[in-house]
Amino acid sequence: MVLTAILIITSIILLVFLESFLLAFLNFRISIILFLFLFRKVEWKTLLFPFVVLLLIFDVVKNFPLGTNLLVFSLVFGLLLLVSLFLSIDSGITAFLVRVFHFALYYVLLLVVPSLLIEGTFGYLSLRDVLISFLKGIVSAFLLLFLDNAYARLRRRGSSSLISIK
Repeated sequence: MVLTAILIITSIILLVFLESFLLAFLNFRISIILFLFLFRKVEWKTLLFPFVVLLLIFDVVKNFPLGTNLLVFSLVFGLLLLVSLFLSIDSGITAFLVRVFHFALYYVLLLVVPSLLIEGTFGYLSLRDVLISFLKGIVSAFLLLFLDNAYARLRRRGSSSLISIK
């Protein structure tokens, strides 16, 4: 139990550092990719607390109103779960396209929601912003696909009981 708490705290600190670096350098988020990668592999109760804390920390880092990242992430993830009732989101081209759409939606909503919460107006969203968000969505979907494939190869090597995230 103590080891798990230490691992969670260390992981949060490292992920905040990595996310802040990528936000400053490329305006790119790795936390949503990591959450979607771990969602089916780790129990959701274990993921809930660290990611809520992370999303609140990212609000402070980006100077957003507290809860903005949590709201946007919840909306996009809820939509993804709703779509998963009708389409397969585990593998195939439809899963890739659904992930690209949801990542792009996440990035677009992060541009719009802060001004909506602060000023009560929709804000300015150009075609360039939407295209950049779509490009980030494609890169994010490829990164998630890479992580899934690397994890599947790692699990296939040797005994599957040797490596376990749970």
